[in-house]
Amino acid sequence: MHTDFNKYAAKGNEVLHLLADELHLTRKEALRILRAVLHTIRAHVSVEESLQIIAQLPVALKGLYVDQWKLTTNVWRTRHVHQFMEEVRQHDGVAATRDFGLEDKTEQTVIAVFSALSYYLSEGELHDMLAAFPGEIRTFIQNGLERNHIVF
Repeated sequence: MHTDFNKYAAKGNEVLHLLADELHLTRKEALRILRAVLHTIRAHVSVEESLQIIAQLPVALKGLYVDQWKLTTNVWRTRHVHQFMEEVRQHDGVAATRDFGLEDKTEQTVIAVFSALSYYLSEGELHDMLAAFPGEIRTFIQNGLERNHIVF
């Protein structure tokens, strides 16, 4: 059996190019940001929901999603947008200030990642993923996606 890994890398690179272009970043910065948001999403959804998300992602993004994942049945219950943004920044580590800047930029960046993910996740899966978030965070993401003309 022959597997063309370049094909899988190309799909992952599509997301990085989308983010890098939209946010005027390098691919390396886009990769760190994508990883931070994916890991924050992962912390907020159940294992079952994570598996459904992973099933629809390109192979390269599947790897990014599960990188350093420690399976747990506990999910975070952050209720406020500013706390969610802080979690994203924490997942980015020491590069957070450079990658995300101030809170307004963090919010725009997070919405850009959700917009990029919407190219790969079905409408139903996107809806299910967002349903896992508390109302304020869910509303924030939905409003951001609608501003980007992504309706579900």
